[in-house]
Amino acid sequence: MKGFFLLVLGGAAVVGLPVLAVLALLTDYRIARQMKIDLTQDFQDTLDAFRIGTYEVLVERTSHGHANRVSEVYRIFFDNKGQYYLYQYVSGHRGILKPLSRERALLAAGTQGSFKV
Repeated sequence: MKGFFLLVLGGAAVVGLPVLAVLALLTDYRIARQMKIDLTQDFQDTLDAFRIGTYEVLVERTSHGHANRVSEVYRIFFDNKGQYYLYQYVSGHRGILKPLSRERALLAAGTQGSFKV
């Protein structure tokens, strides 16, 4: 009887692992999708607040968060007037927009995002 119980318990564990893996993937997808929605809304609100209509992104770096890690995004872009900006966003907080000089923006764009402001 004890062997039968262990066999049933082991079978349940084997069947349960794929189910847990699928649930983990769905949760990760949901978190990433919500982060993208929040980022898009915050970025648009920030552009509206600074009256920036059209822009072109030079560099964008995204670090997607998970259950124990926050999401981070930064973008370097310029508007139709030629002003360069750094936009930083951390999930759960409002984004920050900082004007940059052309030289600093192009330097940062050339280093693929490894810079400090």
